[in-house]
Amino acid sequence: MKGGENLEVLFLEVLSKMNGVRTVSGPLHLLKGKRSSQTIQDIALFQCDVWAAALKHVPYSRLRKVEEQLYARNMVRTENKSAFLTENGYNYLNKYRKRLDTLSFNGRKWEWDNEAEIFWQRLSLLVQAVSHKQYKSRSYLPVYAPYEVKSYVKNIMRHNTSTKLAEELFQFLYSHLKGAGEESAELFMARLSGYNYTGRTFFQIENQKAPVILTYLEFRSIIHQMLEDLESRPEELYGLFPVKEAASQVTASAARTGKAVKEGKNLQETARFRKLKESTIEDHLVELAMHDPSFEYERFISTKILDNIFEAVEKLAGERKLKDIREALGTETSYFHIRLALALLHKNKKGDRNSG
Repeated sequence: MKGGENLEVLFLEVLSKMNGVRTVSGPLHLLKGKRSSQTIQDIALFQCDVWAAALKHVPYSRLRKVEEQLYARNMVRTENKSAFLTENGYNYLNKYRKRLDTLSFNGRKWEWDNEAEIFWQRLSLLVQAVSHKQYKSRSYLPVYAPYEVKSYVKNIMRHNTSTKLAEELFQFLYSHLKGAGEESAELFMARLSGYNYTGRTFFQIENQKAPVILTYLEFRSIIHQMLEDLESRPEELYGLFPVKEAASQVTASAARTGKAVKEGKNLQETARFRKLKESTIEDHLVELAMHDPSFEYERFISTKILDNIFEAVEKLAGERKLKDIREALGTETSYFHIRLALALLHKNKKGDRNSG
């Protein structure tokens, strides 16, 4: 995607959830899918799973320009190094809020580790190859795909007739698009290339009702829904579903901290062992609390403190500002404990953690 796609919509959506806790760079790193403990924590603490890595293919230089535009258009203001939406910002966001709420987009699940892109590359190249083979056409420019995807599709073509593949692709697309609605189905099909037909860009698929970014997100949402459907049967259609192979939910550095903790080291010992600041180890522990099912969080926070934090968050109506939560609890509760509890609360809401 290039300029003119109104990326401000997503920046404002994420910034509104952060509610003055982060600078305007907070959304930038989250939307880009930056692999840092801070970003992974922000995804959970501000409940932004759906938008994580939503703009991972947009260059940082372009995203920095969006930051500038937010201030130039008076959509964002800064106070004590924290960013807040202005009335202009909320008005702009509210124009498209309903469209955002209707999307089936799940960036943390399908964009973060690139499953959506791998699936789309495999499917779109297979459709194009089968279409041309059906018409006995060998002269065409393949849609972009890395070497691994091309080899994957060539292998499928080598072991199946084009007629068989065409029938199976038709049934696959029909079964997965019939429930998406006519507009979504047309959008998806418009992106595919075939014999004497080149898939259209998002700018060519004109939609006067929404910015280009929403058209892009609607398209990716269709892919995400397909992947959700295929998750229980990844073998369907020659395994186009990109099964994760030992993909880690945590950063490599946090994983090394987790290994040290499992060996029995406490926070201070782990910091010395890894030659890192204790605050960095705390970041890793919060990250592990979110994503590592085997992480023994009880070693770092008592049940009493945990329950007190949960109770305070409930009284504050789900407030995620650490300062407000700490003021409600008193200074005997550390920021680390609060962040750890919020990570566990997020995990619990996703059904990953047993209550009790």
